[in-house]
Amino acid sequence: MITRILAVTLIGGAAAVVAQGSGAFPVCVGADKVLRQGGAGGCPAGSSGVALAIAGPEKPDPEIQTLKAELNDLKQKLNFLSAKVDALSKNPDNSKSTGQAIVEPFEVIDKAGKTLFKVLKSPDHQGGVIQVMNSTGKPVVWISGAANGGFLKTQSSGGFPEVALGSVGSYGGVVIRDTPDQFRASMFLEGGKPYLSLRNDNHTAVATLRQGPSGGGMLELGDAAGNGQVRLGITPGGCGRVETYPERPGNTRAITGLSSVIVGNCP
Repeated sequence: MITRILAVTLIGGAAAVVAQGSGAFPVCVGADKVLRQGGAGGCPAGSSGVALAIAGPEKPDPEIQTLKAELNDLKQKLNFLSAKVDALSKNPDNSKSTGQAIVEPFEVIDKAGKTLFKVLKSPDHQGGVIQVMNSTGKPVVWISGAANGGFLKTQSSGGFPEVALGSVGSYGGVVIRDTPDQFRASMFLEGGKPYLSLRNDNHTAVATLRQGPSGGGMLELGDAAGNGQVRLGITPGGCGRVETYPERPGNTRAITGLSSVIVGNCP
């Protein structure tokens, strides 16, 4: 059967060379272009000998096999993601009940490839951190968790002003900074008591508003150097009181105002 196929090939004018493999045997090619099996004594005069072998299975290329495996893996992942996107587009509420988790760190990008926000673990490993970017890719919002609280910080595109707020345990506050570690305004709740502070261009406290000893409000105003010059508050008896400094000669404390009576009529 093999000899007949090869003979037809040669008659057509194509001298085929069969790939080397197992089962090689000699043949003779005569003037009539027909292949005949060679004998032990060689080929007859006027013919030439050719060693043929039955073609064996082609050995797979390892690199091609690896690429095929990777391509199949990518196809499976794309099919999985396509199915998920299709399911979410048909029923967006499914995303609330899938129970799937994504391992940090990861980031979300827009169609142009720009990062919108990142999610990662905080450096102290006390919680997660979310960074939100502006249109230029600069982080401008940070949300972070702590062991017993959480924080949020925002910045302008230039870095300042910066607003930070957070709560840890029984302490909570908001600060507005115009330079690193220096704030111009702050509001705190510490130990259950509120406290508001304003600072001037030199970051010196010039006004504070807090709860006074009587439980009423107390306002203190300072000069540019931070020296307290005016104090307004509520006395334990429930009256309003205004005190100004420095003291006048002869007085232990100066009490001034539009009215001669700056302290209310309290017992």
